[in-house]
Amino acid sequence: MPAWPILHPFMGNIFKTLDTDVTMSQLQQAAQRNHPVYINFSAHIQGRPPEDLMQVLSMMQRFALKQAHILLSSDGGSVLQGFELHNFLRSMPIEISMHNTANVDSIANTVFLAANRTNRTAEPNAHFLFHGVSTGLGRGKEADIQAALLSVRRDQTAIAETLSRYTNMTLRDIRRACKSEIVWTAEQAKNRGIIRRVQRLRIPENAEVINIFDPPEEKKY
Repeated sequence: MPAWPILHPFMGNIFKTLDTDVTMSQLQQAAQRNHPVYINFSAHIQGRPPEDLMQVLSMMQRFALKQAHILLSSDGGSVLQGFELHNFLRSMPIEISMHNTANVDSIANTVFLAANRTNRTAEPNAHFLFHGVSTGLGRGKEADIQAALLSVRRDQTAIAETLSRYTNMTLRDIRRACKSEIVWTAEQAKNRGIIRRVQRLRIPENAEVINIFDPPEEKKY
């Protein structure tokens, strides 16, 4: 009867959200052995995952690691947390590269553009989705509706200005794309300056891979 394989101690990080102790060990090893760090972020830009990503990058800074490869696949989420993460990524003294592994949608595009243009890539079958900001407001008083509308317009302007700053698209192009809810292929994204090139992901054998997923839903009894 064949023996069960011995699992590497870091394998536990594959099956749950960020494990701080395991991640610390991975980053320490990366610093000591000069291993590249790949962060697989497959989650919403909302709640715990963005906080986990900022925590990992903060730990990388502590270990004097200079480069983070972020593999991004996200349906979007909170506009507020999206801009918070975008600004945090751009402020870090770490070279950030972004690779779209499947889909980058909605506010996740703002996060994706935190990397410099030369460091933005995508899988050949990946896509980018753009749409307008929603309020989630159904019924309400007139004053509440007006306030929500102002908030939506403010967020849409901020998103459009950020996208135009880091791509080849004009504000008019972006507003038209968001209004029409457009999906662009990786090649189309390249033509618009969203990515530098289309390429298949190749993770080095000695890389430290850190996974950040959406937390599992708690059971309700």
